[in-house]
Amino acid sequence: MNINRNNYEEFLLLYLDNELNSHQLNAVEIFLQQNPDLQQEFFLLQETKLLNEPISNFNKTSLYKSTVATIHQNNYQEQFLLYWKMKNKL
Repeated sequence: MNINRNNYEEFLLLYLDNELNSHQLNAVEIFLQQNPDLQQEFFLLQETKLLNEPISNFNKTSLYKSTVATIHQNNYQEQFLLYWKMKNKL
């Protein structure tokens, strides 16, 4: 693993996402010490990290497709064709 100015962004993101092993973490920290001009970029990336927010009272069933489709003037042709295909097993 060789961190350089052509690939450091990927390593910084992996570092912030906790996806590096201890050897790789040390390599990123050493790289930042050797390149102090990139430390500011690293600090800016740290500020953009989103925290996990718990999702409460979310009704997953609202995402399921409804089995009964409402037939109206915008979709009646499609519904009739679907019915016909199902009836004739096409």
